Amino acid sequence: MPNNRVMALKRLFTLKRGFMSDAKLFNKYREKIRSLVEIGQAEVVPVEELVSSDKIFYIPHHCTGAKFRVVFDCGASYCGVSLNKMLLQGPDLTNNLVDVLLRFRQEAVAVAVDIKGMFL
Repeated sequence: MPNNRVMALKRLFTLKRGFMSDAKLFNKYREKIRSLVEIGQAEVVPVEELVSSDKIFYIPHHCTGAKFRVVFDCGASYCGVSLNKMLLQGPDLTNNLVDVLLRFRQEAVAVAVDIKGMFL
C-alpha cells in the first residue's frame, strides 16, 4: 500500500474515533461534505476508478472545533511532495493596510465584500 494511502487511512481512523465519541460532530461533518458534493466543489469517485488508476492522490482533511469548518491539509506531503509545493507562487497581492485606509478616504462611498465559501 502506497505511503500516501497509509497517511490518508491514519487520518481517517483518527476522524472516525472522534466521530464515534461525538455524533453531533459526525452529522455536521457529513452534511458539510454532502454540501460540497452538491455544489460541485467535490465529487464522489467511483470505486472502479480507485482500483484501476495507479495515480491516486489523497488530500487529508479534518475539522476545527471552535467554529466548525472542514479543513483540507494541502501541505501534507508524500515523498516530499505536497499540493502546496506544486502550485505556482504568484505575486504578492496583499494590500498594504495604509494604502487601503487612504483609498477609503478618497471617495464619498466605500464598498466592502465578503466572498462566502472562498476558502474551505
